[in-house]
Amino acid sequence: MITKAELLKGKKACREIELETYGGETLYIRKLSEGEVGELFDTIVEGGKISQAGEKTDIKMDGKKALKNQRMAKNMAVAFSLTNDKNDDEWKPEEVESLPQDTVDELVEKVAEYSGLLSRKTFQSWKRETEAKN
Repeated sequence: MITKAELLKGKKACREIELETYGGETLYIRKLSEGEVGELFDTIVEGGKISQAGEKTDIKMDGKKALKNQRMAKNMAVAFSLTNDKNDDEWKPEEVESLPQDTVDELVEKVAEYSGLLSRKTFQSWKRETEAKN
């Protein structure tokens, strides 16, 4: 049987990844916690009007605000994941924002995959919208 300590250690588990945008250089990412994923969702819908009908949830928001929220959530996800016991420094979303766009996109993809977020409908939609803009 798995213990509480073993479950809680899961957040600290890291994976070494290669960054194609930096010629295969490596760094570590970690899985996002449930609390961090909640913060991402809160950021995405901040300032929007949410309505729900049955299983369908609709979020209405100004397009400019929606894009800003999505960008901030992506930067937060990368910063959360790069801040781990294997990397030297703590990352802030503002620092991620200063990285080249292709690097951020690559990191978002790897963090989402490692954290299991690609199976969540909201993040699948988020990913499609991001790809459509590029």
